[in-house]
Amino acid sequence: MYIYHLHEQYGWNDPNKTFIKPLIDGKYNEFPLARIMIIDSKSLKCRLDWQRHNDQWMDLKEGTLEECLKFIEEDDWFSHYFFEST
Repeated sequence: MYIYHLHEQYGWNDPNKTFIKPLIDGKYNEFPLARIMIIDSKSLKCRLDWQRHNDQWMDLKEGTLEECLKFIEEDDWFSHYFFEST
C-alpha cells in the first residue's frame, strides 16, 4: 500500500504547459510519501517505509498493519501532511 501526497502543480491551467506525468484531476501531481509492505498473509508482520527526497526508501516501523497505521496517525511529520495541510 502506497501513501501519496497530492500537490497542486504550478501552471496546471496554462494550456501551453506540458508535464512529464499526467496530472490527477487535471491539476495535481502525486508524490509518494510512504508505503506499507505486508509481509505475511494475516497482516501480522508489516513494514512501514518512508521515501526520502532522493527516492530511496527508509525503514520507519515494523509491526502489524494496525501498528503501522497507528504510527502514521500519531507521528508529527505525517500528521503535518495529513491533518494540518487541509
